[in-house]
Amino acid sequence: MNQKKQNPILAKLALMLLVFSLFSVPAIVPTPADAQGKSGSKGNSGGNGNGNGGGNGNGGGNGNSGGNGNSGGNGNSGGNGNAGNNGNNGGNGTASNNGKGGSNPNQGGKNLNAQLKSLNSLGRNQEALLNSNDRKTALIREVLLAKQEYDATLVAIDQKRTEIDGLTATYQSLLSDYGDAVSTADGLSAQIGEAEQTIQAALAEQAALDPATQATEIAALQTEIDGYNATLSDLRLELQAAKIDVETANKLASDALKAVNVAKNQLGQLEQQGDLLVDDFGDDAVTRALVRFLVNSGQAASTAEITDEMLAWAKAQLGL
Repeated sequence: MNQKKQNPILAKLALMLLVFSLFSVPAIVPTPADAQGKSGSKGNSGGNGNGNGGGNGNGGGNGNSGGNGNSGGNGNSGGNGNAGNNGNNGGNGTASNNGKGGSNPNQGGKNLNAQLKSLNSLGRNQEALLNSNDRKTALIREVLLAKQEYDATLVAIDQKRTEIDGLTATYQSLLSDYGDAVSTADGLSAQIGEAEQTIQAALAEQAALDPATQATEIAALQTEIDGYNATLSDLRLELQAAKIDVETANKLASDALKAVNVAKNQLGQLEQQGDLLVDDFGDDAVTRALVRFLVNSGQAASTAEITDEMLAWAKAQLGL
């Protein structure tokens, strides 16, 4: 009785083992990307669990095209259970490689040393860079030379302004001397005029006297007239000398004014030169020099890749 009951059980077990051995598949260990990149909670676009509807059933074969099974391959809507390469539609993943969407999270967030690359060699002193024949630093040298020339121009501007101040003071002093000379000459001219009027009056008075009865008065007037004439002669000599002084003072003042104007023109040229030199070591010039340095170092670079932080670092290293 017991023998008859056991045979059907053994037969069923044997059949199940046979079926299991024919249809069993190796277990798929989910990758970190599979574990994290899911569309929704845990499932894929359809199905649940590990993408199989129930035990080992597939949409075909020994599975069910419904119920707990999935309609397709291994119970996933394509591939290995993700709507994309290893990514997922929505949830925590995105439809791109490795379940990440957009650019590399490190792109644009590099630290300064990583951005600088070979630019770190610019930490050498200026003298070494100026004496270098390396073509990588050709534009760097031009920038440094422009800065040196600019600094020298600023010194020259300060010196020229000091020179102008001195020349202006000299001109003002000579102009004052000229004014004094003119005043002296004008005063002498006035005295000469008065002396001439006095002489004319004395002559008129002398002419009105009677020589027969007023000979003494006439002689006295003549003495006065002679004295007036002597004074007048001296005044005229002084006036001649004063006029020479006026001409001399005028020339000196004029020459001093010309020197002031020449110095001011030179100052204007120096200031214009300084304004032009600013562009030669400005941000744009430094950026171009950095790009040339990187390109000649065998690295791809463009002005757009030179960040403000890189530019500030380079200017600090170069003393700009």
